[in-house]
Amino acid sequence: MEPSRPKLRAVDSFVSQVAGEPVLVLRDPTGVAKTPALVPIALAPIVARFTGTRTFEEIRRALYRDERLDVPLEAIREAARTLDAALFLEGPAAKAAELAERRAFFEAPVRAAAFAGSAYPGDAEELARYITNDCVRSRFSHEDPIGSDKVLRALVLPHIDPWRGARGYGACMTALTASLSPKTRTYVLLGTSHAPMHAPFSICAKAFATPFGDLAVHAEGSARLAAACVFDPCEDLLNHRNEHSIEFSAVFLKRALDLAGRDEAEGARIVPILCGLNAAQSRAADPKRDDAVQTFLAELAAFVRDEDAVVLAGADLAHVGPRFGDAAYRPDERRALEARDRASIALAKGGDALGFFHHVTSDRETRRVCGTGPVYTLLTTLSGAERGNVLYYEQTTDPEEGSIVSHAGIAFVT
Repeated sequence: MEPSRPKLRAVDSFVSQVAGEPVLVLRDPTGVAKTPALVPIALAPIVARFTGTRTFEEIRRALYRDERLDVPLEAIREAARTLDAALFLEGPAAKAAELAERRAFFEAPVRAAAFAGSAYPGDAEELARYITNDCVRSRFSHEDPIGSDKVLRALVLPHIDPWRGARGYGACMTALTASLSPKTRTYVLLGTSHAPMHAPFSICAKAFATPFGDLAVHAEGSARLAAACVFDPCEDLLNHRNEHSIEFSAVFLKRALDLAGRDEAEGARIVPILCGLNAAQSRAADPKRDDAVQTFLAELAAFVRDEDAVVLAGADLAHVGPRFGDAAYRPDERRALEARDRASIALAKGGDALGFFHHVTSDRETRRVCGTGPVYTLLTTLSGAERGNVLYYEQTTDPEEGSIVSHAGIAFVT
């Protein structure tokens, strides 16, 4: 049935080039819509008005009033029918597909490696060579060298595609392999959810597949944390299926464990958690005033302490440039961006969770830091005895249109 007031689902959108022509790309981060929708740029003003508040006739009038576009009513209807069939509009088709996907993922014992073969090699031997040659051997030198006698307690690493952030991953991988305690058996993997979340945190009590083999889940730990929640920790479980921020951390952790001769038989287990922080992040409100957030964080900190766990946070920093609605950054703007990023990094390095949170949310609409939740959460698990070491900082620039994603590595050691 054709929607009477078409509403676009919560999907990613950006402008790209296809065959030399600009197109609006719609991509579903939950994976309910399997393939991206490529919308001709001329139709973008129509799609932008699929907000669920206007009828087709009202959309047609708004297009003429706002942009002097005289669009036939049938063209607007056809755009809605096409997006609805592709599962990009809210309605019965998308809801049925989402329920089916949710049911299948709930029942799966293992979270599949969604990006193997695209963001990184899917073959174990090829991936091992890539990590060794392109990441570790080409790594950035650590800005704050870590002493050989230090033990890793927590690590902020990027979640940019490994083929783009190879040298940064190499710097983090070096810290992971050199400073990981042989006594560590539990690893908490924190990530950003690029799909909207309803609850402040989402726990995925599943093993994570990687080309090197599965990382076993800490079922008891996941259950302990879930029991402490005053919200439904599984409400956003489907977000985990196509989320790369934890997957990339899992791949590098599994390789580090393999290199150290550690495997599931020795009890290495993970607790994967997506961090949305609820309204605190979207409104830049103090997370300490959210009882649901604070109750969970207190239990997570106690769990990390009881398990002597290592915490890994997959987190990037700024997202700026044409892909995100900005003009291309000039050299002076890039220098200003680095200064702003490094001020955030300094707060994180010092273990100042609340200071970091307020710093990155104060310009959330312009710098668009997407690692806020996992980094803030990691910092709340620290005991205060850890020393932060900045491993590297990088601005990765898209070679075609100049957009920038910045990222950094920070190791916390004792």
